[in-house]
Amino acid sequence: MAISRIVPEGLEVTVNVAQSLNGYISGPGGRTAMISSLQDQERVHRLRSSVDGILVGANTVINDDPDLTARLPSGEIVRPTRIILDAALKIPDGSRVLDTRSRTIVFTSNHSRKLNGAELVAVHPDELSLPAILERLSGMGLKSILVEGGANVISGFVSSRLIDRFYLFIGNVIIPEGGIRLFSMEVEIRDVVREARVVDGGVLMELYPEKLVNKI
Repeated sequence: MAISRIVPEGLEVTVNVAQSLNGYISGPGGRTAMISSLQDQERVHRLRSSVDGILVGANTVINDDPDLTARLPSGEIVRPTRIILDAALKIPDGSRVLDTRSRTIVFTSNHSRKLNGAELVAVHPDELSLPAILERLSGMGLKSILVEGGANVISGFVSSRLIDRFYLFIGNVIIPEGGIRLFSMEVEIRDVVREARVVDGGVLMELYPEKLVNKI
């Protein structure tokens, strides 16, 4: 559990992200890059199936068009609530998160556009802070959130001390220069890894999120 935790009581926040050997979480221009191995993908889907909601930013929806469901080896599909942070409400119509098969909540400060397939939570820009959003989600009955991206969203959760668990998978792949990095360090920090193990050619790490504050 993170030090100086300010997450609403009863709400657990987990971050999961995959990174290439040379430090990128996506390709040039934000394009999708296959980083996780098959075994790690199974782990991610089990993790997804264990939470009440999956949270991403608008750019992740635009670049990756994920459906944010959990597909288990048994063939069962688990559908957590999909949570999108989209201040400008720029995600396109027809995105898979708007297919109405799962509950989708979009937090936005754009009060003019309508978006079919989602519950719009229109708030003042000052109320789009991550602690305020988590308070709203807790009030909706959600007890566990999985944050999957992108880099700015994850960085915001780290700097706001809103993370209970942080999983980083380093895949056996090198992505061309120009991609998006998760870590942009200003100072050197050490002893960040709580636990690490080899997973199907890559390395799965659990990090101490409190040690990353203001460092990514």
